[in-house]
Amino acid sequence: AQARRMGYETNLIAKSLSRKHQLKIGCVFPAEYRFYPDIEAGINAANDSLIDHNVQTISMKTEKLGDGKEVDCIDRLLELGIHGLAICPGHRTQLNDAINRVVEKDIPVVTIATDAPESKRLTCVSTDSYNNGQIAGDLMANLLNYQGRVAVLTGFQDVTDHAEKVRGFLDAIRSHDSNIEIIDVVETHDDAILAYELAEELVTLDIDGVYINTATATIGGSHALLASQRYRDVRLVGTDLMRDTIPFIEKGIIRAVIFQDPFMQGYRAIRILFDVITAGTQYGPTDFVRPTVITKHNLQSFQCYS
Repeated sequence: AQARRMGYETNLIAKSLSRKHQLKIGCVFPAEYRFYPDIEAGINAANDSLIDHNVQTISMKTEKLGDGKEVDCIDRLLELGIHGLAICPGHRTQLNDAINRVVEKDIPVVTIATDAPESKRLTCVSTDSYNNGQIAGDLMANLLNYQGRVAVLTGFQDVTDHAEKVRGFLDAIRSHDSNIEIIDVVETHDDAILAYELAEELVTLDIDGVYINTATATIGGSHALLASQRYRDVRLVGTDLMRDTIPFIEKGIIRAVIFQDPFMQGYRAIRILFDVITAGTQYGPTDFVRPTVITKHNLQSFQCYS
């Protein structure tokens, strides 16, 4: 098997060297400084791993998730002659036409972190968002000893990843024979300042727990909890690991985060596109990266880039 694999690699390198032009893979994702730098680091690592295969990744960034600028980036990448596209779609359906237009040019598309499931994209590389929410729900139920008042801060209702996390969280809470009341589900628009303001208001409502399902909003909510001095009474379960979140985890203000390994999501997306373009490899509609629960006791085992 190893010999066959080596032969396969040698053959691919030979084919790569015989190409007159680089194999170009376009990437579209937000320029926000939390979460997405980890995806970019994974993309760059995949590019480095394919240096012998004449592959070039070209990244174009929107200002913010869901700002509607993805189509402009796609058009510019098409003008550059890309052979594959990896994209973080900021809306469940609004990019379907743009994605389908790319696919109809025989250019495979992979979505990263969140999805446009009704488009013609090849596959989505992400965590299982619904299961991600379920894990958070189980954690919260245990932290509260199955009773209390809980609020949910989500990003956008129309972003598949965010909506599925909420659904999974609520279903997990309901699955327990508990006295947990969900008092509100609020959109933060994935904005740390808005998340701070919303969390600041929520902690005045005698809540016992808050689940925050995006990385940026987790930062805002953590600062609000610290400022209110209610972090010993209010259990916060957040999302993803960043340099900003590490002190909050260490101090116990964030009881746990669900780590989605955005580095691996970016890496996998590029490797999948390379396999599809060069070898016709078949992939299913999803390629899930395993989520991990991080607390202050296993924090040192993980690395982040943002």
